[in-house]
Amino acid sequence: MGPKVSIVIPVYNGSNYLAEAIESALAQTYKNLEVIVVNDGSSDDGATRRVAERYAGRLCYFEKPNGGVASALNFGIAQMTGEYFSWLSHDDLYLPEKVEAQLNLLTNSEQGRGVVVYGNCAIFTRDPAKAKVVEVADAGRKYFRYLLATSSAVHGCTLLIPRQAFRDQRFDEARPTTQDYDMWFRLADTFDFVKMDRPLVLARQHPEQDSVKKRRKVRAEKNAIYCGFLAQMGPGDVNPAGKRTPARAYMRMAADYAKYGLVGAALAAARKAVACVDSRKVSDLLLTYPGVALICTLGIPLGLARARVADAVRGAKVPS
Repeated sequence: MGPKVSIVIPVYNGSNYLAEAIESALAQTYKNLEVIVVNDGSSDDGATRRVAERYAGRLCYFEKPNGGVASALNFGIAQMTGEYFSWLSHDDLYLPEKVEAQLNLLTNSEQGRGVVVYGNCAIFTRDPAKAKVVEVADAGRKYFRYLLATSSAVHGCTLLIPRQAFRDQRFDEARPTTQDYDMWFRLADTFDFVKMDRPLVLARQHPEQDSVKKRRKVRAEKNAIYCGFLAQMGPGDVNPAGKRTPARAYMRMAADYAKYGLVGAALAAARKAVACVDSRKVSDLLLTYPGVALICTLGIPLGLARARVADAVRGAKVPS
């Protein structure tokens, strides 16, 4: 029998989707696992509890005061008895081979338990059969921090993480919407991240998600976390597979942050770009300085205007 895997499902007022998530966890082809449901202080008159109780004897169920996703994940980690941690959001689904396929990849890995598996996912709204695959770049073993700073496509439920990763790490409960990226960035200091191409998670999009309901708050938190990432990154973090010099790579990051109204992150990346200019490379000199100037004078104002329009449109459709 292989190593035990703990699937942790945090949930808050999630009676509408929880049963589907639990069913997908219990349907795993790999059988040495436990399913832990953490009810994060739901206020739905027991509806979420009643869903979980239908699976009594087949999972471990806990209730705690409301504290957010990070606190529920930390609670689940404290309760888990498995050698690996696998997060499943209450509104998402695992394909039956999720755990088994990822463990097989780890078995074939040179470093085994010093490795975290991540991968592609597929997004759906109503019908999982019509889910569309979201491709995540293969960062290689050394450049996962750069991937986190340049892409929002890494879905936390695709990860399989060794229990030892949590010996001195926990999700930051002060980050309601970016606790996952913050954790992965910290783990990338000591663990290699290996990609599995096959999408094994079906991620549901719906109007009740915080990313939809709380756009301003999410944007502010993203801005802060990207600034934190940049403060810890240097030229050596830039993935050479992108075929850009560090200066031009950071300039590209500044442009992308500016596009989404992340002003602080855009300015931090612009400063990083200027600091990384290699005066021996003509392309750095000719492209970086004018590019940074254009981002600061035009890109940031346009990005802010675009974000405000999006907020206004969303605010008219979704009650805050």
